[in-house]
Amino acid sequence: MLNTFEKGPKIQKLGSGQKHVIVLDASGELYGWGCNKFGQLGDQEEKNKVFEVVKLSISNIKDFSCGWSHTMALTG
Repeated sequence: MLNTFEKGPKIQKLGSGQKHVIVLDASGELYGWGCNKFGQLGDQEEKNKVFEVVKLSISNIKDFSCGWSHTMALTG
């Protein structure tokens, strides 16, 4: 649930698309939830995650951007 962040790392950036939300934490990890019809949460599933926080499998994220139905991440 959304309680994942209660005692977790500090959130550095929050972004949203039409129906999904992505956050970047201080350690460079991305988390997301919401509509995943087009795989915009990056978890290799096309299943909505409205009440479930998903940790994306890529790490060392420097920045990211959300579009209408997509998410892009910059690593490095």
